[in-house]
Amino acid sequence: MRIGVNIITLEPGYDEEDVYLRNVLVKMREIQPDSHFVLLTDSNNHDSYPGWDRVFVGKIGAAVVDESPVEKSVDRAAKRAQVDLVYTPLQTAGAVTVVPVVPYALDLSFLEQAEKSAGWRTPALVRDMKKIASRAQVFVAPSESLRKQLLSLLGVPMDRVVVAPPGADPGLDITHDTIAEKPYLITSGDTRHRGHLQFLLEAFERLKDEIPHNLVVLGRPDHTEPEDWGSRVLRIHRCPVPQTAGLMQHSDAFICTSLHEGACITILEAMRGGARVITPRVGGIPEIAGNFPVYYNHENPASLIGAIRRVLQESPDERAQQVAFSRRRAMEYTWENCAWRTLSAFKRVGA
Repeated sequence: MRIGVNIITLEPGYDEEDVYLRNVLVKMREIQPDSHFVLLTDSNNHDSYPGWDRVFVGKIGAAVVDESPVEKSVDRAAKRAQVDLVYTPLQTAGAVTVVPVVPYALDLSFLEQAEKSAGWRTPALVRDMKKIASRAQVFVAPSESLRKQLLSLLGVPMDRVVVAPPGADPGLDITHDTIAEKPYLITSGDTRHRGHLQFLLEAFERLKDEIPHNLVVLGRPDHTEPEDWGSRVLRIHRCPVPQTAGLMQHSDAFICTSLHEGACITILEAMRGGARVITPRVGGIPEIAGNFPVYYNHENPASLIGAIRRVLQESPDERAQQVAFSRRRAMEYTWENCAWRTLSAFKRVGA
């Protein structure tokens, strides 16, 4: 089987989709070594995937350091690579027409927002996504919650969606020192999911005179960054797994601010890293994390403040018990299982 993986427009870093792809690709190659993977790349990400066969999609004649072939479109790249199918984000699946596609979606916030918008692009976007949905034989989703969203937003029958929950890096189990001054709270997340971050900053400002904690904000920067994060906020842009593990293990709480958690990768990382998790009850979080986090109402700042107070008032024994339960829950989700389920989706298109 020759599998193309469409990563055009994907920016490398520590965002959810990049973490997802790197982990699931490695595991799929390990457990099915007779399959051949070819990445369809662009100038944003070509050099960040060494060791993989790649076809660069861009201007003909572009200088590619590793001498990978260059094609001017995803279709031409798929033909050049002679792939049987292309695994692709839903948003860019329309670029592939010459072979079957298996779209995946880690969240559908871009479609939910489009449905609420009155902009002229909205009908075209929804129409394009429905065309993709109608021709794809199978989808991959990270949670039952997102499978239901595919049905409600695009009319994808639930029996055409393979649910493949993500995992968390086992390196988060290893004890590390923290790079932040204690005590602190931590938040992190995909740049696409930061619309609610101001909610947390407002709650933290109201708590500052009550608690001695700093706030650590972890994640790749983007244009939505505030000009001034305020006092007692530590901003960390890049953080490999050992440093992430240390930050989670020594935090007093990990606070999720995302409202569109289809994959819950950062939630699983926090749980496996030993953090006490505070999160809104949205998307796939209750399904994947169960009753182990402390939940808050994402429409009410007082609810978040109450959740933080509750966690900080837990006894050491209660906290240790909850962290242990959360870690065991997170260990049930592995990248190997995610890879097996994803490969089962490929088999459904007859490749």
